[in-house]
Amino acid sequence: MYQMDMEDIKGHESARRAIEIAVAGRHNIMMFGLPGSGRTMMARRITTLFSAETQFRAPHHTISVQGLVGGGVPLFPGEVTRAHNGVLFLDEFQEFRKSVLECLKTPVSERAIVFTRNGSSITMPCDFMLVAAMDWCPCGKEGDHCTCAFEEVKRHWTRVNAFLRDYFDVYADMWLIPYRRCIKLPKGESSATMLNRIKIARNRQLARFAGEMTTCNSGIATIHLKDHCVLEPAAVKALEDYINEYGVDAKGFDKTLRVARTVADLADAENISLEHIEEAIQLRELPRKDKD
Repeated sequence: MYQMDMEDIKGHESARRAIEIAVAGRHNIMMFGLPGSGRTMMARRITTLFSAETQFRAPHHTISVQGLVGGGVPLFPGEVTRAHNGVLFLDEFQEFRKSVLECLKTPVSERAIVFTRNGSSITMPCDFMLVAAMDWCPCGKEGDHCTCAFEEVKRHWTRVNAFLRDYFDVYADMWLIPYRRCIKLPKGESSATMLNRIKIARNRQLARFAGEMTTCNSGIATIHLKDHCVLEPAAVKALEDYINEYGVDAKGFDKTLRVARTVADLADAENISLEHIEEAIQLRELPRKDKD
């Protein structure tokens, strides 16, 4: 039986780096790009970067609220629980119904979902890594080849913008690599090599959070960010400039710090440097939403 591996993916170095950071800190990640750029192929190989065998669930965008979060009589688990300790992949994110995306808020933030039946409460775990993919615009071409009207692109982003900011810590762009160029590229770095670096970062987190409620950087409580995310002076200045220039809100500020902490852990660094914060800021940038 064929074993998937990250080395199957040629090119896409920036997206691969984003995936490595996301897995290392258990950050939710959204991949943007053109159809055929390899987003699904990349997503299906994320589980090869986990130390143990991991669940990978990829429900279709027509799934119901109950199918995603569970419920019914008798009570049954939804995809969020089936993906516990694994990966929940939502391909064509923009096609999921708004009501379905809204019901993800509790599972994403609480990592558990509670049902009440006959006066009793039943808690189902759903501690998963959320991975999603969507097109830059409705026609899926973007740039000079985009055939969408301005209002179409605006609606495309308006529909999902709140979910992008609430649910995801890391964003990655994936470009279409022409076939003739792709066949000449060498194999990508293997899952085993990437996993070795991820293990170092994960071990740092396990030691850091001993006795706390979380085991990974994505779960650092806001009140503990100052203790766990010590920035060097140059990093403080860069973060302040970023906040002032882009009007980043408190939630965005916290997410940026958590991602920077993971970047520093992958570098086996105690404090967050300018280089670490700059990479985190880059990973937090959404792609351009408007046509020229």
